[in-house]
Amino acid sequence: MQKVLGLFFILQFIFFQVFSQEKWMKKNGFEIPKHSIIVGYGHPKDTFNLPEGLYRPIFINFRTYYEYKSWKNVLPSNLKLYIFSEPQINPVMLYKEGKTKWDFEFGINNGIQSELVLTSKINFFMYVSSGPHFFSTQTKRQVRGFIFSNSLGSGLIFKLNEKLNLMTMFKIRHMSNANTMFPNHGINTWNYLLGLEF
Repeated sequence: MQKVLGLFFILQFIFFQVFSQEKWMKKNGFEIPKHSIIVGYGHPKDTFNLPEGLYRPIFINFRTYYEYKSWKNVLPSNLKLYIFSEPQINPVMLYKEGKTKWDFEFGINNGIQSELVLTSKINFFMYVSSGPHFFSTQTKRQVRGFIFSNSLGSGLIFKLNEKLNLMTMFKIRHMSNANTMFPNHGINTWNYLLGLEF
């Protein structure tokens, strides 16, 4: 099963590489992409989280969005719809009784984001994403290794100028491996993020 998950991870990476080719995107009806650099902090949602400590990820994400031109013909003029790919590498603090142990996770999420224009300077957005990750934490509740990261988030985009926007975001994230390996109790976090969109 580890090999199957590894193959899925590689396919997700290829998906990102294909969708990062501007010529291919333009030929198939996609707009020129926009990008975001997103950083943030996650706090455990569960009361006890992991026996080894509270799982606190620090997010370092890079997101690339594409808007499909044909969606504009069926959506209201103040609503935009994007697909995106988001590679990430996240240090993790495992905190217990005043002591912190450092671990890490990395992976790539793909998702869909809807963006509603509220004013000329402010947009509201919501998104859902999922993708394969690897995490290094040894724990009794969740087997170490390949895992799926699933996120549901929303936030605001503040337009600073024609080329740069500020993002504020809150997301709920669940990580588990779809019962492909055991134990598989999952890791849930509330997450607060800031980003620059360009």
